[in-house]
Amino acid sequence: MNTASLHLMKKTLLFLGILTFAGLAKGQEIVTEFSHSNGQFLTGVDLKFVETTDKCLVVESWLAPEYAPGIVSPIGKMFYKFSADGIVRDSLLFEYDSVYDDHSAAALFERDPEHPDHFVYANFLVIDDTLYFRMRTIDTYLNYIGDTIFEIDHSTELFPYYSYDLFSEPNGDIIASYSIKDDPNETFMTYFLRIGFDGTLKSRTEVPQIRYFDMLMEKHTGMFNEFPVQYCYWGSNHASDTHDNPPYRLYVLDNLFNVVEEKCFYFYQGIHWYTHNWNDQFVPVDDQHYLLVNKYYEYDPQTSYTYSSIILEKRNRQHMRQVSALFGRSLYFPEAIRAIAIDGNTIYLSYMTNVVAPNHLVLLRLDGDLNIQWERHFLSEDTFHHAINMKVLDDGSIAVSSFDAFAFPNSISVVVIKDNYDNLEEMGILVRPYNYYPNPAQDNLHLHYSPDVKPTRIDLYDLQGHLIHTQNQDFDCLNMNGLAAGQYLMKVTLEDGKSFTDKVVKE
Repeated sequence: MNTASLHLMKKTLLFLGILTFAGLAKGQEIVTEFSHSNGQFLTGVDLKFVETTDKCLVVESWLAPEYAPGIVSPIGKMFYKFSADGIVRDSLLFEYDSVYDDHSAAALFERDPEHPDHFVYANFLVIDDTLYFRMRTIDTYLNYIGDTIFEIDHSTELFPYYSYDLFSEPNGDIIASYSIKDDPNETFMTYFLRIGFDGTLKSRTEVPQIRYFDMLMEKHTGMFNEFPVQYCYWGSNHASDTHDNPPYRLYVLDNLFNVVEEKCFYFYQGIHWYTHNWNDQFVPVDDQHYLLVNKYYEYDPQTSYTYSSIILEKRNRQHMRQVSALFGRSLYFPEAIRAIAIDGNTIYLSYMTNVVAPNHLVLLRLDGDLNIQWERHFLSEDTFHHAINMKVLDDGSIAVSSFDAFAFPNSISVVVIKDNYDNLEEMGILVRPYNYYPNPAQDNLHLHYSPDVKPTRIDLYDLQGHLIHTQNQDFDCLNMNGLAAGQYLMKVTLEDGKSFTDKVVKE
């Protein structure tokens, strides 16, 4: 049914000062940050984004009353649109409806493949003992188009919110799944839905092979293969903090939701174990391979410390491991972003670590064999953002969305990283273990380094290659005071003899 009359949509006017933002260029990065003077963003919820046909990005987040303790009803769903140079263009607020809104449910925010200027925000919601599906549509100018809600199922025992999941096929439909049971003595049954971007429920299919005898702790669904079309579903019945070697079951389904393959994975191996959290970490590479990313723990009996890493595995379609690699090994429990971005045979992996600073963001570009081609670090003493989602944009840039968990009021941000290393084969392996900002700079250019990096010299050249300034100490700040406005080349030399050259701008 159409429920447009049940909800009040309100356009947020930028010139009234309700929205504030800060655009800051960091090296090759564009950071756009949003805060709201009348509210606090709900951290860890959604923060998905889409690219528009006019080369802008739209990011969404739930907004709650400022300084509200505990769990509260949000003010509403916020959408912000900004251009590639970091300038905010528009915003939209869907006011929260206590009956027909649910800020804790899994959601989808995607472009309509048949109408590229339309974007759909969709999610499950539970009212009493009934499960509903809701879809709201906006256009590229953040104008409201339509709102549809329809009933999916009714049961006296519904799984909690993490049992619902949904994703979109490439140029296809929305695929959703949920689990319920009709009888307390029965097992939990799993259903798959096919829903059009116009809000039409095309099919509802029970999958008898996917059943649970006790509480489902974790699950995820996604694309397994595009040619032929296949989907994947994996989950576990066990809590993630137990080490009794519980299996993770991976199901491969065809486009009619018939199970064509089932595979069990066991993670615990002596002093090494994976966690049981694969949410959004299963990513197809091509018709022959897929990637898995997970947390990896290793106990050192000599120190009694448990070290954690991000483990990335490349497997073939027969689930045989082809290559694996560990990243970010430390005592500080690195956190992987919920998505790995794939662009051809190039892999972008990002993770969070607290080794150097709280919520230190690392972005890696890897080749098809998981070798590092370049590495960028984002270290800011006054920004503590947890990264949430990542994707490759149409122009090849990588966009990462994050939220600030500590400030009051807090903020959300999107960083856009331009991969400008087109001649990488001629340059060889490039690992850039530092970040620099602001760029352009007025007086001082600040540099932050990875924990294992020791700089020994910074040279500044003009574009003709003439050396105009050298620093042999105080490597955290390059003094550009007194230089003429224009472009320069900054060369950073490290203790191991490696050097990197970046173009910097003096205002």
